Amino acid sequence: MRRPTESELRRGESATWGSQAAPPRPTMKLLNWKPMVRGSLLGFADVELPIGLKIYEIPVLSQGGTVWDAFSARLAELIRAAHPGTFGACGQ
Repeated sequence: MRRPTESELRRGESATWGSQAAPPRPTMKLLNWKPMVRGSLLGFADVELPIGLKIYEIPVLSQGGTVWDAFSARLAELIRAAHPGTFGACGQ
């Protein structure tokens, strides 16, 4: 007997459970952004994780047109969305 394909499995799930879309996953929230440009430092971010844990003053850095932080790649995206133009020409 062969294994079912992915589409056959999805059809079976839909027939059994209905075709409800999964609820959106909780995401990290940007609580605060403190710009502070010094060398490669761009500023500090405060975030809240989906489980409710709050992390304060995460350094956000830039070098050679790349922006990164000491916590998560998602954080730079949150800062860009909440504060457009914050990074200037860095990491567009």
